[in-house]
Amino acid sequence: MILVIVAIGAQAFLVAQLGSRLSNWIAERYREAAERIVGIALIALGPYLIAQRILA
Repeated sequence: MILVIVAIGAQAFLVAQLGSRLSNWIAERYREAAERIVGIALIALGPYLIAQRILA
């Protein structure tokens, strides 16, 4: 049981570190494109949520 808990903790730590390093790399290379994509997604989300609220 302890071995499983340690393995899960190690996996979570490694994946978190990998995600942190990848996000830094992606942020440096694709910052402006990512900001545009997120902006478009948020603009699209607004009317969707309003329509969902009206039709519900």
